[in-house]
Amino acid sequence: MNGFRRFVPVACLAFAWAVFGCGDSNGPGGTRAASVTGVAGDSQTAPTGAPLAFPLSFIALDAGGQPLPGVHVSWSVTPAGAAAFSPPTSVSDANGQASTAVTVGNDTGVITIQATVPGVSPVVYHALVLNPCTYLIPYTFGQTLNAALSGFDCNFGGRGWYYDFYSLNLPAGQQSIRISMQSTVFDTYVDFFRADGPFVAFDDDIDLGVTQNSQLDIILPGANYVIGANSFNQLTTGPYSITASSRPAALNGCRQVWVTRE
Repeated sequence: MNGFRRFVPVACLAFAWAVFGCGDSNGPGGTRAASVTGVAGDSQTAPTGAPLAFPLSFIALDAGGQPLPGVHVSWSVTPAGAAAFSPPTSVSDANGQASTAVTVGNDTGVITIQATVPGVSPVVYHALVLNPCTYLIPYTFGQTLNAALSGFDCNFGGRGWYYDFYSLNLPAGQQSIRISMQSTVFDTYVDFFRADGPFVAFDDDIDLGVTQNSQLDIILPGANYVIGANSFNQLTTGPYSITASSRPAALNGCRQVWVTRE
């Protein structure tokens, strides 16, 4: 019996050696890259709480310069918590590509994102996170944008109304435009400013108390303006669409039309 007891640890040791001896020859990091290429998504800008417009990605290559699948990648950010990743870890696909979608947090300023790649130095990205109350979303006249109010948007004046701000640049000369904002989940509201600060106009309902979408008709000189998309009620979130288009300059009926001077 004593001899058998002495034999057991030796047998276990031999078994353990056999298990580790059959492990991944590339070491604890799994499949290891020799280099990376095709790095995409660096130097993006977004307001706090918003997703970056493009995912972060790169292609892992083997020693022969061919795309390498199966590389495990971990994503992290400095300062800690300044962004969220989907997914937080990636595995390179059949084309060697690894990627993640990024949503920034509440820290403004430059954040640094690292992709830890076994076999090579970390891949480094940067993003600029802006205060949503100073961030103007570029808008091209005539397009319809689908967006959403959220708790990460500008809390304008700290009074509980969430805003998205859009830059609208109109050419010189008299313009007659209509700004329409629609939502199926909340009562929309549109504010309109000159880009240099002064308030110009607003609209709540197309038909007061009946049609709770907004339609701001205004005749104005060409200049740089800001559209403030928001809601009638405080702390309201949800999807909406917004568009700015031309309208006839002639006035008729009882429709409210704003007119500004040069």
